[in-house]
Amino acid sequence: MTVTIKDTVLVSKPDSLYYSAYIDCVNNKPVLRNPEQKNTKGIKADVKLQDGRLIVDAQTEAQNLFLKWKEKYEKQHSGQVKIKPVPYPVIKEIKVPAELSKWEKWYLGVGKVVTWLLLGALLTIIVKRLWKASFRL
Repeated sequence: MTVTIKDTVLVSKPDSLYYSAYIDCVNNKPVLRNPEQKNTKGIKADVKLQDGRLIVDAQTEAQNLFLKWKEKYEKQHSGQVKIKPVPYPVIKEIKVPAELSKWEKWYLGVGKVVTWLLLGALLTIIVKRLWKASFRL
């Protein structure tokens, strides 16, 4: 059986985004004051202040490249999956005798009798000790 796994590595340069702004309240609505944005090349940042919520959406060039590559890869390889059966070893059945022999039945019977005798003896000893302990008081 041969399994081939192909992987594509996308290398991108390190990138960063810095955004700083003061939020003031004008007519009971938040407003950004003195916004300052610093970023490296290849980053597209969209900054919004909606309903008192600051949203910074940053996209890098590497993410866009990966999404384009993924769409192209999925289109090329959709429907090309081939299922190949893998053979496995067949284990032959082991025959087990269906009935016990006379000796095995006898040993089982003797084991049951001995077990019940031991349990009876143990129970008798426990009852006698409890009986004697109850009369000592």
